[in-house]
Amino acid sequence: MRHLLFFILALSLRAYGLSDSKLVNVQLKANWAYTPLIAEISEFLAEEGNDLFWKFFEDVSPLSEASSESDVYNVAVTKASELLSKIQLDLLEFSTALRFFSPRVQLHRQIAGSDLNVLPAEQLQKSLGCSTGFVVLDNEVFCDAAALSQALSHGTRGGSAAKYDFDHVYPGGPADGPVSEAVLYGEIGSQAVLDLHTVLRAQSVAGRVRYIFRHYFVSKESMLLPGYGVELAIKSLEYKAVDDSKVEGAAPVEQEIGFDDNEDVKGFMFGTLAKRKPELAAELSNFRSFLSSQNEQFEDLKVWNIKDLGFLAAQRVAGSSHPLRLMREISQNFPLLATSLAKLKLNETLKADIIQNPAIEAGRSLVLVNGRVVDPDTADAFSLYTLLREEASKLDAITKLHIPASSAFKLLSLAPAKGSGEEEQASADRFLVHHPTAIHYFNDLEKDAQYRQWDQSTSGLMKRVWPGSFRYVARNFFTAVVVINPTSEAGLHMFAVIDSMFRQNMPLRYGVLFATEDYRGYAQKLRATDEPELEITGALKAARLFLNVKQRFGSQQALFFMKELEPVNGDLPDDVLEAAFNSFMERFNIRGNRAKMFSDAIADTQYDDVLRASNTLVVERGFDDLPLAFVNGVPCPGVSPQEVFQGMVGQVFYQTPELQKLVRGGKINDRTADIYGWIMKELSPLTRFSRLVLPSEANPVQFVSLAKDSTAELFQSLAYATKPGHDDDMAAVTQLLAVDLSTSTGRDLALEAVRYLSQDKSDAFIPRVAFLDNAAADSPVAALLSRAIAAASATQPADKALPFLSSLLAAADVSEDSIQKLASESGFKMRKFNAAWGDATSAAADAFKRASLAKQLGAVPGRNTIITNGRVITIPDDTIFSAADFGFLASFEWKKRVSKMMEVLDTVGYVDIDADSQTNSFISDVAMKVGSVLGLDEAKGVRKFKLPSYLPTAITVAGSSEKPASFHIVAILDPLSVAAQRISPILEVLVNLFDVRLDLVFNPVELTTLPLKNFYSYVLPAKVEFDASGAVQGPSATFSHLPPQRLLTLIMDTPSPWLISPVQCRYDLDNIKLQDLTADKVLSAVFELEHVLLEGNCYDMSNVNMMGMPVPPRGLELLLGSDKDADLKKEDTLVMSNFGYFQLKSNPGVWDLKLKDGSRSADVYEIVNADNGKQSAVVSDFLGNFASLRVKKRPGKENVQLLIEEKAGPAEDTFEDPDNIWESFSGFFGGSDSARGTRQATIAPVSGSNETIHIFSLASGLLYERFLKIMILSVLKTTNNPVKFWLIANFLSPKFKDFIPHYAKHYNFEYELVTYKWPSWLHKQTEKQRIIWGYKILFLDVLFPIDLKKVIYVDADQVVRSDIKELWDMDLHGAPYAYTPFCSDNKEMDGFRFWTQGFWQTHLRDLPYHISALYVVDLARFRRVAAGDQLRATYAQLSQDPNSLANLDQDLPNYMQHNVRIHSLPQEWLWCETWCSEESKGRAKTIDLCNNPMTKLPKLEAAVKILPEWTGYDNEIKALEKAVASGEKFSKESLQDAS
Repeated sequence: MRHLLFFILALSLRAYGLSDSKLVNVQLKANWAYTPLIAEISEFLAEEGNDLFWKFFEDVSPLSEASSESDVYNVAVTKASELLSKIQLDLLEFSTALRFFSPRVQLHRQIAGSDLNVLPAEQLQKSLGCSTGFVVLDNEVFCDAAALSQALSHGTRGGSAAKYDFDHVYPGGPADGPVSEAVLYGEIGSQAVLDLHTVLRAQSVAGRVRYIFRHYFVSKESMLLPGYGVELAIKSLEYKAVDDSKVEGAAPVEQEIGFDDNEDVKGFMFGTLAKRKPELAAELSNFRSFLSSQNEQFEDLKVWNIKDLGFLAAQRVAGSSHPLRLMREISQNFPLLATSLAKLKLNETLKADIIQNPAIEAGRSLVLVNGRVVDPDTADAFSLYTLLREEASKLDAITKLHIPASSAFKLLSLAPAKGSGEEEQASADRFLVHHPTAIHYFNDLEKDAQYRQWDQSTSGLMKRVWPGSFRYVARNFFTAVVVINPTSEAGLHMFAVIDSMFRQNMPLRYGVLFATEDYRGYAQKLRATDEPELEITGALKAARLFLNVKQRFGSQQALFFMKELEPVNGDLPDDVLEAAFNSFMERFNIRGNRAKMFSDAIADTQYDDVLRASNTLVVERGFDDLPLAFVNGVPCPGVSPQEVFQGMVGQVFYQTPELQKLVRGGKINDRTADIYGWIMKELSPLTRFSRLVLPSEANPVQFVSLAKDSTAELFQSLAYATKPGHDDDMAAVTQLLAVDLSTSTGRDLALEAVRYLSQDKSDAFIPRVAFLDNAAADSPVAALLSRAIAAASATQPADKALPFLSSLLAAADVSEDSIQKLASESGFKMRKFNAAWGDATSAAADAFKRASLAKQLGAVPGRNTIITNGRVITIPDDTIFSAADFGFLASFEWKKRVSKMMEVLDTVGYVDIDADSQTNSFISDVAMKVGSVLGLDEAKGVRKFKLPSYLPTAITVAGSSEKPASFHIVAILDPLSVAAQRISPILEVLVNLFDVRLDLVFNPVELTTLPLKNFYSYVLPAKVEFDASGAVQGPSATFSHLPPQRLLTLIMDTPSPWLISPVQCRYDLDNIKLQDLTADKVLSAVFELEHVLLEGNCYDMSNVNMMGMPVPPRGLELLLGSDKDADLKKEDTLVMSNFGYFQLKSNPGVWDLKLKDGSRSADVYEIVNADNGKQSAVVSDFLGNFASLRVKKRPGKENVQLLIEEKAGPAEDTFEDPDNIWESFSGFFGGSDSARGTRQATIAPVSGSNETIHIFSLASGLLYERFLKIMILSVLKTTNNPVKFWLIANFLSPKFKDFIPHYAKHYNFEYELVTYKWPSWLHKQTEKQRIIWGYKILFLDVLFPIDLKKVIYVDADQVVRSDIKELWDMDLHGAPYAYTPFCSDNKEMDGFRFWTQGFWQTHLRDLPYHISALYVVDLARFRRVAAGDQLRATYAQLSQDPNSLANLDQDLPNYMQHNVRIHSLPQEWLWCETWCSEESKGRAKTIDLCNNPMTKLPKLEAAVKILPEWTGYDNEIKALEKAVASGEKFSKESLQDAS
């Protein structure tokens, strides 16, 4: 029977002619040499702990020199397994399969190269002679351990090595004096390195050497990488765009044929068949290809067949015993399986369940790892590994607290606190800024006459208006309150803000809350009495005058009076007050005895009760750092007038949606008498304010883990103080005070913490406080206080301990006797107290532990720090942090984080700990430590998502709810989506590698078109694979059963920071048709990872927007390089206005990021906190680095524009700067640069007869590269000027890149390959052609070097017939770019001119629609008017609609003409047969091979037909190519003869 089966298969293959089935194989290599696996494993261990690295280093050495990489790997993993838990070992194997730490090892090698470059020449030469390692000590190289030992025996050597966070520093002994610094560069495992290590270890332990190890090795092998996807997209054949040139000399490539053990193709189990008959592997592969390709005409499916394909795929996957693998096969090979899938009978119940119980929006995909959101459309294996390692670390920390994994997953799934994102600002962190008499309002939108013409109904807030416009409703929806001290210049400027906004009729009610007293002094008064006496100050007098004027003359008069005040040295003397008062009287023509009126007003005490209430409210609310501004209780960031103004306006827009929701729900309506009062009562405002507690851009949330193994013992030394009556209760909130008790500020802070515990009346939770020693230097006083505090907290009940601590910390002097006396007077149980107090040795040891704990938690000695359940707040010395602030901090943390956590902890059944040990103290420790672990997510901005409790279509793919797992993954996927293609193979690997519970939730959507038109493969081995010799076998993507007749294009799907390029392939990757392959059985392509990007954002801290946020310094010039290695190419770029984004090409290493030397940017700006004018940027992994760069204008340059604006001529347009939307509102606080008249004339580009002309183009595929060569030749033949071509490297083939240097040399032109990675934040195109179109228009401002001032774009399929110098010199009349309008004289094409009808006709009005095949860009002007930023912003909006921007490169600039003007070039500069008449062809200066929608003539036929010179150009280039390939010498004359 078996023989009969194979006979049938053989006949089938012969019958269908598939014996020559072809494969596609793709590999990607790093641009750095191979890194040893043992080095990568050591880096994994280093991240787990420095001690593990050194233990591994010593345990694994020495290794046999003859060992293969496989042998070394097995030994290394075995040694590592002795140091790691199971989940850590699983992560280690995943990291090595990913080669995750290869960039880290390469980073060490780059550092070594840079450091060696600065050595004396003879020492550098000496290092090259060392076998596997050497030591650098004081600029001297040692290869031999004996010589090193001898050198160190002579005492301390000078010199110092550069220090990096990633260095491996040996944990040596304490140093008694100066130490030598030695760096060992070498290979782990070699005997020579071990010998050098032994010498340095001994010296380090003795405290004589600071010993650093860095990886260094010599390797010439290339390294193949995993972690990317390969897409073969099916191309449209509407226009034939395939080169007819044949590939010569293609040779067969051996390719191993593989079968999946469980692969089922139409009932045939090919894995089983191959095992039984291995000699028929080739025939089986061909038959598999035949079966798979039978249904290749999937486009023939009708709409009714397509509609339920997603549900049918979900049904098929749900019924499989291997659902992930089947989903991968279906999604990655959909074109082959679509028709068979459509024939299945739909399970209507399943479809109904999916539709009626959606987990998320239908058709959307989402993956959750322990509740943490992963976007499968953008996720990659490297970021997932990082996420898994973080989750494993948190899970390990939580389960070590005796919490079962099931509860740990619930805790880890809790969403981080909200309130810091823009979408939360309207409702989060609202404060009670309300009082019946203390706040003084200037206007009332509901009563004042000037608002009577506005809409009187609350429903007016629902009206639709233009984006950025106000809704003018005569209701007090928005109440702004400013809190000021009148003697503050910044405070008085608030009145200018209010006056400006009031005059512009902005829909806000304005009020002022006065603080006339010193905050600290008045707080002390309030402790003594409820009605303190007011101090007679200039501030009090100003407030009295204000209220007097407001009551007698009106709000506007009072506002004018306050604007006239000018403080003198922080005070308002009587003469200043009187001058302002007289100015007010004069301005409003008020008659009377001004001197008497003034003296009576400043002495009038009738308003003092109101002002006392004002000062009391200020202290009770914590309004310390003035001025402050609130809108409906939400604070506005910033303190300058401009910041506050913009913050107020911003809050109106932020809060409008929330208020609309309240109006829509009827909670606020026309019967609501006091909207502001309702908001203050109903929206749960906080009753205390503190800039230090509230998260903001300037004060981001910071957390430190309190659950580290290294700190567990140290926590046992702590004693906690708590509220009276709650000594044995569970404390949900723990505050650790790392204070310097040798200073008054430290003692005051400790005293306020004690007062908080004494006064706290909250019953929501119990707080506790522990004090950590954090003195900057040894202090007997601090030691005594720390010892007493610890003894009292540990031995006495709170009702005795807290009064003792209050008196102790308030005492002027302390001694052992005074402490004993105070303890006795406080009613202490002295025997217990003295037992803890009297053991000086034990107390000193505990004090050392507390100090060590403070240091490990990141507290800087001498700086007072509060750590609340892991949240770190450092208190500046000049800041008052009162008992009320402690209460606010604890309540804030309870509300935001702790309460949700406690709901889970209350249900935990602790494991591996007896019931007697589960005390309230134990649970308090658990709450403290778990809270700190969970807070790490918020500090990192982690997003989490909570699923509905009922999801009937969820299936458990791996694990179960009963079995403990390392990770709980929920994958919500549309099985026919790009997300399923990408994430399903990754999930397969995770399931095979880890203990995972994986739930799969189906989320398809009804379809109207085919969802996938490509084949896909993701390269991700589960473990490192080795060949028979023991060498690492590099991964690759192999497509083995593709339809041979299909035309495919290859697209690489790589992590966002990767810049890759093809380096080996003899075929056209843009037009793959397997049946056209020559003798090759395999189409092989090799790509190279050329760069790992350094990305970042840059903000100007001296300029803020309406939200009070710093704005990007648009056009700032940045440079990336290495000062240590001048030979390395430096990369430059510009900062975009979009998010302040920038990107720079880099690779693993340590780089210097700075402003470009000698540039205007460096003249105007400086980097904040720069080190010698630069900021270090480290690239140490495959995900690159994201740098946050903060700059500010140099002193004296505050009013200077970065981008010099040329003087506007009569023919020029003006362009609105997008950063100055509110410029018209801001004149009172100085205005913008342009408002100050600081525009300067630009330096025009140099123009001359021999000027170099710069031309930009791009091509993809061999046909367009052939056109590109011809275009270049046509330019060179028609101009006498030097020409430089700028070609986008992203799409060029290896063949073209190999040829272009010969081409340039022979024809004497310059060229440069440029590239730019599509930013991850900008909506990405998926079709290759649209990606190419995007590169033509979206990145013009950043694609080229900053010094390039002008460039001409010429399409590859264009031939130039006239001197392009004429176009180069053309006046663009102030426009940033110039295009040629479409011809209109070929009347037979009128029906295809879409721009003359419908949307385009209405939108363009009288403007022409231009063609994008040729355009001139004035790059200097383009950058000045932010054209690139405007184009990208508009693209981001329009591209969300798949039906917009059909011709992206053309539609976008034409759509934007009203904002970014196009200068229209004369018609003769671009002619194409499709749109232009034959009569006008004779005048054409360039001819473009436009597609013709009527004839659909193939490009090559069109070229020969339309362009008589084209064939000659083509032959001339072919002759050059032939000569280059054969190595023949050639001349220009011989090539012209060939043409």
